[in-house]
Amino acid sequence: MKPLILVLLNLVFLTSGSGFLESYVLNAADLQTLIQLGREDEVLVNSVSNAVRPPNFQSLTEHQNSEFLPDALQFSPEGLACSTSYQGPVHKFDLYMLDGPGSGTFTQPKIADLFLDGRKQIVSVLLSADMTRNCATLVPQGVYAWDSQGNLLPGFPVILDSVSFPYLCGYLSIVGIADVIGDYRPEIVVATGRNESADVNGGIIVLSNSGQILSEIRPDLGFSGGDSNHPVLVDLDHNGKSDILIPDYGWSNNHPDGGRRLYAFRGDGTPISGWPIQLNVGNRFLEPAVDAMGIVASVNPYDVRYGNRINSYDYFGNLQWSNDMGPNNMRPPMIGDLDGNGRRELIANSIVTVPPSYPYEMIIFDRKSGKEISRFRTQQAYTYSHDAALVNFFSASQQIVYQDSTRVFAANSNGTFLPGFPRDIWDTWNSPIPPYSYMTNLGVADLDGDGYPDIYGIALNSFRTATIGDHQYALFAFNRFGQSLRGFPFALKNYKAIPPSSSFGERYPPTYADLDNDGMADMITSKGWGAMEVVSLESPYNPKLACVPMYGVDSRNTKNVRSCIPQPGCIRPNLR
Repeated sequence: MKPLILVLLNLVFLTSGSGFLESYVLNAADLQTLIQLGREDEVLVNSVSNAVRPPNFQSLTEHQNSEFLPDALQFSPEGLACSTSYQGPVHKFDLYMLDGPGSGTFTQPKIADLFLDGRKQIVSVLLSADMTRNCATLVPQGVYAWDSQGNLLPGFPVILDSVSFPYLCGYLSIVGIADVIGDYRPEIVVATGRNESADVNGGIIVLSNSGQILSEIRPDLGFSGGDSNHPVLVDLDHNGKSDILIPDYGWSNNHPDGGRRLYAFRGDGTPISGWPIQLNVGNRFLEPAVDAMGIVASVNPYDVRYGNRINSYDYFGNLQWSNDMGPNNMRPPMIGDLDGNGRRELIANSIVTVPPSYPYEMIIFDRKSGKEISRFRTQQAYTYSHDAALVNFFSASQQIVYQDSTRVFAANSNGTFLPGFPRDIWDTWNSPIPPYSYMTNLGVADLDGDGYPDIYGIALNSFRTATIGDHQYALFAFNRFGQSLRGFPFALKNYKAIPPSSSFGERYPPTYADLDNDGMADMITSKGWGAMEVVSLESPYNPKLACVPMYGVDSRNTKNVRSCIPQPGCIRPNLR
């Protein structure tokens, strides 16, 4: 197979006609790296416009979690033709809800190639800001999808209201996108809230790329899919299709024992054997993390008498280990390699619920055994938010990036800060009055095209007045040395006159991708009142290699290369 693959690669590169691949040749060592990550006969070469992607594909840009990225994938620097010039962010266009009264907010947008034609689409859920317990709403709540120019796709929006769906009330989840039906095309999966007043359970809805409802899944016992518990799509039963893994959102008045199950379904609604996993009464699962070893989920009690735990399960729902966390209110766990030794660690980001200080802690476990390795205190005081991420700033070992209300931290595994950190976002504005009250939704990506990750997030002021400015949201970004990137902070444009109390967009982080395949990175972010803003970063899009591997993420081998798609734009030697 190797000679044939080499011939195909050269054929595609030389006959692409666009010219952008001529300066880069994938050498034998690069190809061998791809072969080592998967079987030779699964490395398929296709053009961008005719990409045939096998079941259960996941793109590199869809998985920023380091667990899904290949550690050994290193491309040689010969023939690099990247410009590292960075001009800063530029407003591109806005996306709006349908015309109508009321207000709402879009959840975190997802970017996907829904039609497998090399073009990307934006998918998000619109939530009603005035949704009440009796399911009254003035906003056309549902799933929206646009093309890369901001035009609604045919069949969208799919309005999900309590009239058409009596079981639907309250929050909808962030969408998941993967092939869950087995038709070699990605589907859109969204979990719905529960109609508490009517004692009707929530559910899970699977949509096609044309907005058709393919299946409605109705778990038992008061199931409610909230915006904090969105579907995790992963192949649990090794059949080449992604399955739907989702925790019950929580306790309900009519079902006080609800909220303690972790469900797994096939795309047609069939339960997977061994699932759901059930906790003792008074506990609930938070959003799980998934890797090749299985599933890790934080267990959070409604009552501190039950104690917090972190549990690891295999793909069949069997408990591998469980660790008592004490009085900690935990966030979803992270999985990475903090010391660069090739062994995975599990990082629990927690709040110690002991008054009066409510400090935060990072607790590090051995991923395989669950044995605690270390822990360190991050801050002394309880603050609005505490997002965290893992990143490779300088070497094979990873660092932990996290935040409180106004500061960004970057630390090694022992808690020592990197030079330039912590960084206070108030320092980024030359104003006697800090224009933003707090920040949230921290993320990591290479924004300026220099080959190294940057830190970004949303700054927000709930008390915005005309004396300070007319915008409420802004994007901030720092490099690995704690320096602000050019053009940041970047004020997001208002869609409406947002009242001081309307901080709807603060829950949902921006999405980072090359939306229109122009070689420039884009950020798509919710900004409240039924609007999202698309911002071009005007810099080379770092993850675009001459040959981008497409991965089938399953429980047997998370690094299985399924296809190798030639891509336009910037070419980089390393995928960081």
